[in-house]
Amino acid sequence: MLERGFGAAGPVPRTGARLADVLVDSGPTHRAELARTLGLSRTRISSVVAELVGRGILTELDGAANDAIDGRAGPRVALSDRLGVVAGVQIITTHTSVVVQTVAGELLAERQQDRPLDPGTGEERFTIAGRLVEDCLAEVGSPPLAAVGVGAFGQIDPDTGVVSTRPNGLWWGVDLRELSRRTFAVPTVLQNNTRLEAMAEASWGAGKGLSPVLSIGLGRGLTANTVVDGIPMIGAHGGGGELGHTTIDIHGELCSCGGRGCLWMSASATAIVNRLRNTIGSDWEGIIGAAAEGNPAAIHAFLDAADVLGISIASLANIIDPAVIVVGGDMLRSTPRFLERIITQVHDHSPTAARQAQIVPATFGGTGRGGSLAAALLARRLAVSSLDLGG
Repeated sequence: MLERGFGAAGPVPRTGARLADVLVDSGPTHRAELARTLGLSRTRISSVVAELVGRGILTELDGAANDAIDGRAGPRVALSDRLGVVAGVQIITTHTSVVVQTVAGELLAERQQDRPLDPGTGEERFTIAGRLVEDCLAEVGSPPLAAVGVGAFGQIDPDTGVVSTRPNGLWWGVDLRELSRRTFAVPTVLQNNTRLEAMAEASWGAGKGLSPVLSIGLGRGLTANTVVDGIPMIGAHGGGGELGHTTIDIHGELCSCGGRGCLWMSASATAIVNRLRNTIGSDWEGIIGAAAEGNPAAIHAFLDAADVLGISIASLANIIDPAVIVVGGDMLRSTPRFLERIITQVHDHSPTAARQAQIVPATFGGTGRGGSLAAALLARRLAVSSLDLGG
């Protein structure tokens, strides 16, 4: 049976499922706030809450945090800890990061394993992720695992779970859905790793409370993900957010993606390494360190990249008109002048509306932790969606 919420334009999901979705995203919430958010009466909300509390799906929290809302005191409502736990996995070039949370969102344990600047194989990285999840579960008494969210390289076909893009050769053709099934043996949701970083910045980081958020990732790859009201724009084929393989020179050199004159060839970490290979060396951390210590050649390479990136970001800002542009990735560790140069170029090449966007560094940086938290959020949504919530 479908219900109409107050002011809704059409049928909406049943109240129990809608209520649970709010609790997944917002955490413990008063009944009055649930009623306002869902556009339903307090009587209706109280009836559904009572049913779900009785079935052990929700719980009522005691304590001083249960302040009055609209002059009416009452306990906050939360998802029950008895629903099990979920894991969030973020696989990036230099880290595998894992968090384990309750379905209600309480952080129980986390692990991270670093590696050289090398993506490795899908089998290798999923084996590492599986071991880290097992370690986290063992730390908290081995509770039942309800679902796992995984962030991984590449554009992931939403229908097949296969990495469907060839650029840079990262895991092209790898069946992530099958790897997830073999590794975790529970329901799994997949997402591109940079898109998860964008979700984290929009939900808890530099873009919190703002929309749209344009999240720029600058490193070995170049990405530009848009998050609107907490939801990342994925695209019809799972390919949204690709910045590096946009053309900036139609007569440029042939790129590994098959195109010509891609931004990636001029302004990525790979491009900077290639430029400085014969003068500073090919070690990426060494190049970042050289720039941070004032090496003129390294600084010049990063600022040249910042000029091109800033103009490209300005073009995106003209189209999207974001409230905030969050810039993250390894390249920001080179010199403070790098982000300053990007900001200058964005302002110089944007009309008045786009110039009003804040341009700020990412909160989570390149640690992978933000992505693992966002992956856990997707896993929590998946776990709740499998429940019979009635209402």
